[in-house]
Amino acid sequence: MTADDDIPTQRAEALVVRLRNEGHHTEADRVQEMLDRHAIPSDDDLPAEQVRHSFLHGLRDVCQAILTAIEAIDPSSGTAIEELRLEVDKRLFPHGVHDEEPI
Repeated sequence: MTADDDIPTQRAEALVVRLRNEGHHTEADRVQEMLDRHAIPSDDDLPAEQVRHSFLHGLRDVCQAILTAIEAIDPSSGTAIEELRLEVDKRLFPHGVHDEEPI
């Protein structure tokens, strides 16, 4: 992992600090949990599908955390945020949306 690979993590950690400083502790905890849950393993022998799944899941969670942070900062954006949440889930859910099975 190069120094450039650490930049997104550092930015996410800075977001956690900013959210805490602004009193948004629940949102900060959520972002921190996602950082902890989706830490990239150093093992280079992971199967490609597992890497793809982890990446998409992590990206989805980060997007959702960002939307939560925006909503905390600007509560009036709630409706727009919900629409964006649905789009994020639709596009980044690793195995697609399985709520509706074809008949």
